[in-house]
Amino acid sequence: FFLGVRLGTFLCFMIRAHPHLRSLPRPPSTRRTTLSPPSRWAHITLLVIFLLLSLGSPQSHSTTLTPPIQPAADENAGYERYASATSDSSNAQHLESSNPHSEGSDPIPRAMDDETTLEEYKPLSEKYGISPSTNVPSSHLSSVQNLAAKGHAESCYFLGLFYLYGLAGLSKSALQASVWFRKAAQEGHADGQCALGVLLYYGAEGVTRDTSAAVYYLKAAYSQDSPHGAWLLGRAFYDGRADGGAPNFIEAARLFGLSENPAAVHHLAIMYEYGLIPGPDDDGEGEPPYGSPYEPSPTKAYELYSEAYEKDVLDAGYHLGLLKAYGRGTNQDFTRALEIFRQLATKGHGPGQRYLAIFLVNGHGCDVDYPRGLEWFEACARSGDHRVEKECEVEAGEVRRLLEVAAEQEEKMSEMLEL
Repeated sequence: FFLGVRLGTFLCFMIRAHPHLRSLPRPPSTRRTTLSPPSRWAHITLLVIFLLLSLGSPQSHSTTLTPPIQPAADENAGYERYASATSDSSNAQHLESSNPHSEGSDPIPRAMDDETTLEEYKPLSEKYGISPSTNVPSSHLSSVQNLAAKGHAESCYFLGLFYLYGLAGLSKSALQASVWFRKAAQEGHADGQCALGVLLYYGAEGVTRDTSAAVYYLKAAYSQDSPHGAWLLGRAFYDGRADGGAPNFIEAARLFGLSENPAAVHHLAIMYEYGLIPGPDDDGEGEPPYGSPYEPSPTKAYELYSEAYEKDVLDAGYHLGLLKAYGRGTNQDFTRALEIFRQLATKGHGPGQRYLAIFLVNGHGCDVDYPRGLEWFEACARSGDHRVEKECEVEAGEVRRLLEVAAEQEEKMSEMLEL
């Protein structure tokens, strides 16, 4: 029991006194006492001093969340920062989901990055029973090739998918895929127009990026009432690539409303949360906060994030957890936020892993657990998610050093008490 008390005392004191770990409350300055000459009573006195200094836990010092990143209402956040950041070509190269409250990043999160481009082909290929793992018999390939050579639009599209995924013994080639997608698109095949639009939108090995041509084909697909065409074209307007270089959120929202893609619901939630489109309670009067075009609607955003998360959009779950943690658009509930971040973490979602670690080391919705928090910081650093991996690597190092210092101090204290 006594060893447990001493270990808890030193851990709590050392971690709370550390000046660098964000989101941990700093205690008042303390004065160290040296024992000379050492005596058993002096040692016991030192233990009592440390115990008094360490009464309470980090939990007891913060009744509200002390986030390591600023909430959206921070004076440095808002639409103006987002607009200026996205006008730079280096930031406009891919749709990226980013922590919406991250200092020094776009406060409006993007919902895709270039590592998940192939995800766009899932709804375009799985409706035909084709995926990267589909086994295509050689006889089927020959039939598709023969029909494609005769200009059969759907066969051209299938052959493009075979090259894109490297199926039926064909070498994977985005260039060859684009050739056959283009043939299908020129024959008026809506999914072929979407597929070619995605390749041109992002570019690929052998395929030069051409957003103007991409938007042309996406508009052609949309004109044929393609729901996926509406989603992709809406994203182009959202990202400022379809309307003279500036985001057109109103048009993006209209197109997202015509889409069947759950990610479109996620994007709508983003726009409501940050006041990029008129919300249900926006009366058009007064000046919206933080430079946003319209009054933010976090309650509507919470509703849509919930809908998208129920359809397995993990980034929507992350933003849902943030709203719960900050109490925006809903009641503040650390326990529910912790549950969401834990679900995301077990699915390998980097930002979710980071926030689970933050909650564990702060005791938000749970008991303080630094070793477990360290494990999730380390998992986040290994996640390969460029949005958070570097930050998690730094935070893991900070927690690791704190635990090492606490262990050293505990060992020294044990030696002193044995004298």
